[in-house]
Amino acid sequence: RFWPLDPRPDEIYLEDIAHALSQQCRFSGHSRVAYSVGQHSIYVSQAVPAVDALWGLLHDAAEFALVDLPRPLKHLPEFGAYRAAEAKLQLCVAERFGLAPSEPASVREADLRMISTEKRDLMHAGGLTHVWDTDRYPPYDWTIVPWSARTTEVRFLERFAELTKGRAA
Repeated sequence: RFWPLDPRPDEIYLEDIAHALSQQCRFSGHSRVAYSVGQHSIYVSQAVPAVDALWGLLHDAAEFALVDLPRPLKHLPEFGAYRAAEAKLQLCVAERFGLAPSEPASVREADLRMISTEKRDLMHAGGLTHVWDTDRYPPYDWTIVPWSARTTEVRFLERFAELTKGRAA
């Protein structure tokens, strides 16, 4: 059993994170095609300096149990309790996988650039994108091609193994 509002690091398993994030659509499914939080996380891990890559891969890991809440909603005052629960769970994820407690600035910037890239490649014109502050963060110069959930799960686990080679998980 895992209780997201009372998380314990020793109850968090990478396989659960990889599986859930590979099947969870970004933006609550408000995109032209299915695109997962897991694939997004892999891209963030590849966009940051190597020292921050594991943090990049796991930056949305709390969403394995709390779901991906679209940015415009997540930042409303009414969702303060959600943000607190997510921060508490993310801190447990950081502890579980030996990460610094605070997300590195490079991860935050890569995440914001990914939103710009996702907006360009995956979203309908207008829609939820009009409320995103993406103008300051240019999209990456490559195009997102969504993967299947199974491919994403395998690649997420492979990326973790690559980043933790020789280190106990």
